[in-house]
Amino acid sequence: MPAIPSNLTSLDFSEIKESIKSYMRTRTEFTDYDFEGSAASYLLDVLAYNTYYSAFNANMAMNEAFLESATIRDNVVKIAKQLNYTPRSIKAAKACVAFSVQTTFVGASTTYPSTVTIPAGDVFVSSVDGRAFTFTVPEQITQMVDQQTGIASFNKTIIYQGNLLSYEYDVVDVKKRKYEIPVDNIDTDLLYVSISPNAQSEEIDTYNKITNIVNVDGTTRGYFLEETDDLRYTIIFGDGIIGKKLENGAKITVRYIVTDGAEGNGPASFTYAGSTASSSNQIQLPSVTPTITTVSAAANGGNIESIDSIKYFAPRLYSSQYRAVTARDYESV
Repeated sequence: MPAIPSNLTSLDFSEIKESIKSYMRTRTEFTDYDFEGSAASYLLDVLAYNTYYSAFNANMAMNEAFLESATIRDNVVKIAKQLNYTPRSIKAAKACVAFSVQTTFVGASTTYPSTVTIPAGDVFVSSVDGRAFTFTVPEQITQMVDQQTGIASFNKTIIYQGNLLSYEYDVVDVKKRKYEIPVDNIDTDLLYVSISPNAQSEEIDTYNKITNIVNVDGTTRGYFLEETDDLRYTIIFGDGIIGKKLENGAKITVRYIVTDGAEGNGPASFTYAGSTASSSNQIQLPSVTPTITTVSAAANGGNIESIDSIKYFAPRLYSSQYRAVTARDYESV
């Protein structure tokens, strides 16, 4: 029986080639054969390359199956998912501003509108070192108008760096529970999910993110969130046992902020670029709005959780089971 190569653990190309040569020399036909000075050298290169890539792929495939050795983010996220860990998303920088809107009399009367509303959306802009940043209000804000002065004061208004977008899904299959948000770089803390019974209905139910299934039953209006491929997120609705089940024909509306994360930190001067609507349906154009006073500059923006952070926190949060007993439990939670 011919000898077989004994070194089966090498991942070095030259060592693999020498192993093949050693094996070939065990055959009487090639005992004194010059492998370097003949065309057989090219054949050995092909065999060595094929073995090298096969060994490398097998080694990497096994490494990617374990949290500690995985290097590709999508694989790390999938393994962390088995530990019930959802990586932190990118975080939008937020600033605090104050401003006021001067209204005019309603028609020919001598009374002012009762309220002024700032609609949700991209209503503030700022520029730092030639780069423009958009800041948004995730939900509309309404303030009462002072009937003595006609001024509506918006004090300590929180704005977030990024663009407010929305996406709608129609439920055509009640068995489908997963819906992927079609963009990346969204702040999941500023994710708003609502359900309407159908496209024509004005009835809206707001769904909140479920982070712990304690006290969650089949009537709980909530959703689960998980990171999928390419830094995107998927919303998962209940099955009627854990979380309320979707009904056929329902409309899902998702609003989210696409942000630049830590790059949005720093802007301290803002310009109003939206519009305001009063209770009398008067529209105040941006050109008539006063100067904005900055209470606090944009800060607290952050990048998406790194691979090293996921590897560190996923097993520790799983071991703590959301209990806060030891110092490490507190760190994880």
